[in-house]
Amino acid sequence: MYRSRQWYDGPCNEERYFVCYSAEGGHHPRTYHYIELSRTWYAAMEYCRDYYTDLAVIENQEEISEVISSMTTPPSSSGFFIGLYRGPWTWSDMSQSSFRNWKTMSLLNFIGNGSCAVENHLHEWSYLPCEDKYPFICQEVPRQKTVLRMKVETEADLTDPAVNAQILQQLNAALTSQTGINFTLRWKVQP
Repeated sequence: MYRSRQWYDGPCNEERYFVCYSAEGGHHPRTYHYIELSRTWYAAMEYCRDYYTDLAVIENQEEISEVISSMTTPPSSSGFFIGLYRGPWTWSDMSQSSFRNWKTMSLLNFIGNGSCAVENHLHEWSYLPCEDKYPFICQEVPRQKTVLRMKVETEADLTDPAVNAQILQQLNAALTSQTGINFTLRWKVQP
């Protein structure tokens, strides 16, 4: 966090000043403590847990003001650590994964607004802004086939291909709007 109240993501292994909080439990408000010691994010967290409650948890504008007022001297221009961190990373299909292959000490991880994973030729991961353009890899997912039996009572001629196409189009639109999944529908007429 900057003194200007803006938040950004940065490398956890860099050393910065940090803000701890203490709480007495119950409904007592948090008390913030600006610590003028340079530590990595994890070392800052340990320090806060040893001497206070934890790294700063900030849930509203009032608490941001309390953090700023806890500072006796202005922080460095690089900002200071609070308790928020990026995680868990989630795959684009919304599945979770415990597998990680991050590039060690990557300078690419110093991008403040980076939040999309990229892989280099050694298959090591870094993160960069999602707006950047790179080649990409797709995963093929096997198609699921479902047979639906319907009994239709209508005066329309179901042997007419135009009628069949219109019914499939309407079913496809209804299913897609309800589920967000693209369907391919076909007629299979019983002999």
